[in-house]
Amino acid sequence: ICGASSFVRGRDIIKIKVLAGAGFSLDLIRGFHLGRSTTLSSLQAAFWMDYDHIYIVGLDMTTAEYHDKSDNPNVSPTARIERFKNEATYWRRATEILIEQNLIHKVTMVTNCNPFPFVQEYEIENNLKEPAWRSH
Repeated sequence: ICGASSFVRGRDIIKIKVLAGAGFSLDLIRGFHLGRSTTLSSLQAAFWMDYDHIYIVGLDMTTAEYHDKSDNPNVSPTARIERFKNEATYWRRATEILIEQNLIHKVTMVTNCNPFPFVQEYEIENNLKEPAWRSH
C-alpha cells in the first residue's frame, strides 16, 4: 500500500481508493489517506482488519545523520528530511483522529529514533532485548 500512482496488474492486486488530504480511515471500502507513508496506510489496514493491538516497529522519520547513511543515491539527505516533514504532517493528523476516537491505546510504537512529537502520544516500547510484541 504505497501510492496512488503505483499499480501493478495481476490477480492478487487490490486497488484502494485514495482519500484526499490528511486523515485516518477505518474503512477500506471507502479508501485510505496515504500521506506518503506505507506505514500509515498499513496502520489503517490493520484497524480495518480489527486487530486487538498493533505494533509499529521502527518508524524512522528521523534526523539527517541517519539519512546520510541511506543506500538510495537518488534521494539526497536534504530532500529526505523535507519528505519526512511532510509525512509527519499526515501522521500528526492521523494521531489526532485516533485520540479523538479513543483508539490510540491499540497502537504501540517500537522506536527510539523518531524526533516528531506525535510519537509521544502512543505507547512506546524501547526494550528491544525482550520486546512485548514478540509474545503476540
